[in-house]
Amino acid sequence: MKSYLINKKNTNEQLKYDKTLNIMDIESLEDSEQAYVDFKNDWKNLSLIQKVDLLINSLGKDSKKMLPVEKIIQLISIIPFVEYSTHISYTSPFSQGKTFQYSKIFPNSKVISSGITEAALFFNKNKGEFGILKNYDVVAFDDVQCLNNDSIASSIYDFLSSGNLSRSNNVENSISRSSIIFLSNYTEETQKKLENNPYFLKEINLFEPFSNSFQKEAFKSRVVVLPAYLMRDENFIISEEDIYGININVLHKFFQEKLKESLPLFKIELSCKERLKNNIYSIVSGLSKLLFDDLESIPEKYLQAFIQLAEKLVELPFENILKLYNKKELNYLLIELSSIFFKYSIENVVEAYIYEDRCILRFQEEKNILYKIALTKYGINKNLREVKNWQSASSSQKSYLIELENIDKNGIILKSHTELPILGDYKKINLDSFYYNQDNIQTEICEIKDELKECKEALKDLADILKNLNTSYKFNNTIFKNRLLLSKEEYRDLKDERKGYLGKLFDIYPQNIRDYDIIFDIKDNKIKFLNYDFIDIAKERSLEDMIGYHEKVKSLK
Repeated sequence: MKSYLINKKNTNEQLKYDKTLNIMDIESLEDSEQAYVDFKNDWKNLSLIQKVDLLINSLGKDSKKMLPVEKIIQLISIIPFVEYSTHISYTSPFSQGKTFQYSKIFPNSKVISSGITEAALFFNKNKGEFGILKNYDVVAFDDVQCLNNDSIASSIYDFLSSGNLSRSNNVENSISRSSIIFLSNYTEETQKKLENNPYFLKEINLFEPFSNSFQKEAFKSRVVVLPAYLMRDENFIISEEDIYGININVLHKFFQEKLKESLPLFKIELSCKERLKNNIYSIVSGLSKLLFDDLESIPEKYLQAFIQLAEKLVELPFENILKLYNKKELNYLLIELSSIFFKYSIENVVEAYIYEDRCILRFQEEKNILYKIALTKYGINKNLREVKNWQSASSSQKSYLIELENIDKNGIILKSHTELPILGDYKKINLDSFYYNQDNIQTEICEIKDELKECKEALKDLADILKNLNTSYKFNNTIFKNRLLLSKEEYRDLKDERKGYLGKLFDIYPQNIRDYDIIFDIKDNKIKFLNYDFIDIAKERSLEDMIGYHEKVKSLK
């Protein structure tokens, strides 16, 4: 066993029975210097996924139980330990261990559980002493509602923008680079809205727990909103099996070392608003420090993924919709973080699609199988709904669904059987970055192209018909118009895109329509649903309506 590793289950058990214990004392080392040298030598040889999981395990949490987006949220929550002046609004359901993380693990972090005076927080003029923000690298407010007066809000605004602890010019060394964490919980009503539609934020105030003094753009643009509501109501504490993580004394030294490093500014090219650049830099720099030893040679695909993620998060308070996908490098990262659930190597992925809640993958070893892997808790819900629909569907209805094979006990991995290609490629991921041997890339691409050449031609013809009924294929416009069996409204919907028709037919949120793809069996001229979690099988009208609609389209040929 490596000297820098320790059984986190034992640490958690001791903390459970004696909450006054200090983790650094529990995990004390005889030769911490040698342990640190060993850790540094091994760390640089680990893969990104191994580093992510080891960091999470080191916090006393079981990385194997966490979904990809949950891991991302967890990593961002510890950025303040490696990146100065990273201010985070961390609002989530109860029992996720927010307070524990900032109060019990590292000695340079302090949690304020009740009201506090400006003097105690910033600078006491009478005593000539600096407050808590000068003495700790990370300060967390356990309840933001205690910050309920304009005076302290004004001082916090000033600190977030300048780091200044005193407004007097006569006070020396009054600058602090401490990070502030604002911990809170949403009301039951807001939490319910987020559960029903976690990505449509038009009617949601993400700063709801804060008093009116903190509802200004000047505050919202200076903190990173962590979308922790995407996480399950679990703390993921290691308790059932022996799982090893980095000794907290070693990890603390590593983080302290990283605090002194800086990611070169030229590495990050941004086109966003000036007020958001500091937060983007903090996230990108923080993730880079956590996961890469050499900040001068970070692989471009990861650097771009971090930038794309950071841009999404800093815009969150000002956007109506949250999308943690649709960017190439960020998609790569989500798939890579999902690889812990893969049966085969990530290099054997031959087809991949990314949605908000799930990634859909096909592997070289099983070309007739699609794996639907949950990225968030909502992805699990979708998997479970599809299972329920499949089990409840009649034999006739099942003929219009891709066949469900099985689902794992946690609902994370759903296996579906289909030989059919997915219609359209607007979510399809270019897989080149998964292959390290360029010869293999070309071989794979040639094989895939050969296999799908005929299908692509057929899909192109079908897409032309679906997207623009004015352009006929194999028949002239006059015959086409005479044989048109669709109403004007149906014609317009179909002309716009099939997604518009689906949205109207199934009465779903317009912003979610992109999730509901369908597959056309060109050979047998049949329709199948790729995703059918949104269908209410019990009504028996959804599929039948769609079938009837498809029959009209088919009759045009």
